[in-house]
Formats: sequence, C-alpha cells, structure tokens
Amino acid sequence: MLLLFRQSKIHWLLLLPLAIFHPICPNILLSTRMKQQSAAKKPAPRYQAIADVLRDAIARGRYKVGSRLPTEHWLCQMFDASRHTVREALRTLTEEQLIVRRPRAGSKIIAAHSPTIYAQSVTSMEQLLNYPETWRKTLTSRRVRADA
Repeated sequence: MLLLFRQSKIHWLLLLPLAIFHPICPNILLSTRMKQQSAAKKPAPRYQAIADVLRDAIARGRYKVGSRLPTEHWLCQMFDASRHTVREALRTLTEEQLIVRRPRAGSKIIAAHSPTIYAQSVTSMEQLLNYPETWRKTLTSRRVRADA
C-alpha cells in the first residue's frame, strides 16, 4: 500500500503493480507544492501545479527521454484531477516542447528541458540590415507599378 497525502485528506491506493514503472509517485510532490502555494496570496491554477510536477519529474529523470508518460486516465487518478485539467497540463508541456502527443499512442517525452528560444527585437530597418548576408536570401524580385 502507498500512502498519498493530498491537502487535508489521506488516500490509500494499491499501486504495487504500477510501482514497477513509476517508482516515485509525483503526487507527494504535488502536495508539497500546493502547501507552498497556499501560503502565497494567489495560488497557481491546478493544471499548472500538475505541469510543474511532471516537468520536475522529467528533469530529474523519473521519466526518461524517449519513454512515454502515464496515460491520461492514470494521471487523473494519481493527481485526483479531472481529465480536462490533466489535458491542460499536458498541453502546457507540449507547448514547452517537452513532450509530443499522438492519439492512441500517448505522450512521448522528447526533451528533459525546454529548448532555449533566442529572440532578437528589431526596432529599425538599419538593425534588420545588420544581420549577416548568409541569413538573407532573395526569393523573387520584380518591379511593380504603384497606382497614382
């Protein structure tokens, strides 16, 4: 038996067969995060807390790159959350490019950390033309008459 603490309730779950594939249940981490957030003025949405726990589990190596996350149904039971909440958490991880989701195939982990996105702000034409020639390529060129 595994004792899971969730806010003021205690849930007893028989998870021994699942413990082979998921040795450390992230639900315990969720309860500590929720306690920390309850001390703050405005807690984060539930889906964000679930996404944080899954992101942390992936970064720490509990779920390896190339493996699959548990099913939505299993995550709903593990976090005691609705399917919509779990899907929103998985969508967040998909947008961060940590997982890829495919219908009937599950969620596959593709990265342990979100890729760094470099953004360059351009405020003038001069700054735009400062990019190297190797990054500029003329696709088409033609003259067009302007209307009077």
